[in-house]
Amino acid sequence: MINRRKAKPPAAFARQAAAPYPQQSLHRERIRNFRNLIKHLIHLRSEGLLTDDDFSALVEMASATFIEAEVATKVAQVIDNKLSKEMKNQLFIDYLLGL
Repeated sequence: MINRRKAKPPAAFARQAAAPYPQQSLHRERIRNFRNLIKHLIHLRSEGLLTDDDFSALVEMASATFIEAEVATKVAQVIDNKLSKEMKNQLFIDYLLGL
């Protein structure tokens, strides 16, 4: 039988509960994944499994992918906020005009 007072929520649930907004959670997850990837690439290079050129190319690709995803998220967020404001304004105008 499980002692419910001592039972802790799964780690994944704890991570989700810590971030109040989905965008922050996604951002933190991307950062964590990026750091883990770079650490792994560093490990592979130190073991001699990657050449310096291969390492540089992979870090450049990972960085470009990370930046692209972050920028795309920010742009989508700005567009969504703008559309939300415009829709609210239009609904208010329609309400005032009795449409």
